[in-house]
Amino acid sequence: MSFNTNNDYLDTKIGQFNKDPSVATIYIGNLVYDFTEIEIKDLFEEFGYVNYVKIVKDSKTHQSTGIGFVQMAHQSHARQAIRELDGS
Repeated sequence: MSFNTNNDYLDTKIGQFNKDPSVATIYIGNLVYDFTEIEIKDLFEEFGYVNYVKIVKDSKTHQSTGIGFVQMAHQSHARQAIRELDGS
């Protein structure tokens, strides 16, 4: 008996997560469930370079949980994106 321990199906992502504390990681809630990583990346790139986008998915249904993360290269760009997109 073998088990697949690869949990990549739980999350979908674009880019490479950067552990440098000078970059900004933004939590996103209340996402429309059919939003894609590319749509999120395109939206946030209006404010600056996006390193990484991740949508968290349910382990059983493989559907979006409505939350995600965006990592932007510059904190000032992230703050501007948060100001402009908060509540949208």
